[in-house]
Amino acid sequence: MKRWQKRVAKPSYTYFWTHALPGPDSAMRGAFHGSEINYVFGNLDANDRPWTQDDRRIADIMSSYWANIAKSGDPNGPGLPHWSSFDPDRAETMELGDKFGTVAIATPAKRDFWRRFFASNEQW
Repeated sequence: MKRWQKRVAKPSYTYFWTHALPGPDSAMRGAFHGSEINYVFGNLDANDRPWTQDDRRIADIMSSYWANIAKSGDPNGPGLPHWSSFDPDRAETMELGDKFGTVAIATPAKRDFWRRFFASNEQW
């Protein structure tokens, strides 16, 4: 992403989703890829899940971020936890879901492993 970011004029925003959908399969499935979609679009009632007030609070924040991105390219707005744009020199991203705030992407050893792994592959 660091090389890609050098060629892009507008900021990008990365995130790590951490909230599991409520229900009997919650512990087994966890916060899986795509499970944030109902929160992003504020349509929790489109699915038959035992939504809580906390789910509705998360959906309000998430849908506000996405509306702001669509409107201005920046997720931030009044009353929302600040979401910093991606910076290739900082190994952090935004946690969205159970908490809202900056978190480390991975340990330095793990980041180094992935840098070496991707550098060893042929570019396409």
